[in-house]
Amino acid sequence: SYRPGYLQEAVANLRSAFEYHIEAGDTDRALELAQTPLRTNPGERSGLADILGLALDIAPQDSSDRGHLLSIYGYVAAMENGDYPAADRAFEEAFEIARANGDNTLLQLALAQAGQVDLQNMQGREGSKKSVAVLTMSVDNLESSTECAARYVSGMCGFMNGEPSASKSSEISSNPPKSLATAFGCM
Repeated sequence: SYRPGYLQEAVANLRSAFEYHIEAGDTDRALELAQTPLRTNPGERSGLADILGLALDIAPQDSSDRGHLLSIYGYVAAMENGDYPAADRAFEEAFEIARANGDNTLLQLALAQAGQVDLQNMQGREGSKKSVAVLTMSVDNLESSTECAARYVSGMCGFMNGEPSASKSSEISSNPPKSLATAFGCM
């Protein structure tokens, strides 16, 4: 459960581990740690963007690691800093990397996170397009948290756009939820 200061404590621990592995010369482990999925709260600056910036400096160009970092950075830039243009640029680069590498898991993650940012920024049409794109791709390797986020954004954007039935479109229905927990929005 959430308690005040939890996120800052988690980010401080993440920074410590990240810096330790950088100093030890284990950049692969440092990059892996920087991709730890922490959820930030709107307007609450945790310092996660700083760690992601350092990780992006050392991540190989056009690598899937860089794409994952950019996807997380886009989410954090929007949620913590309210910087929608920076988030959009990060997501666009993540999309390009995912497509160039044929990494559908990265593409689905980046689209789902970008859709969440669109929803937060009252960009319902854009959020809806991105979530539908996630849900109409192959779901063979779709992670349940990504699927759940995309289904949530699809539904909320449908209501925001005055199209509540859009989240039940035939495109999405052709890929039913992978599990009962996902069908009910649980994890």
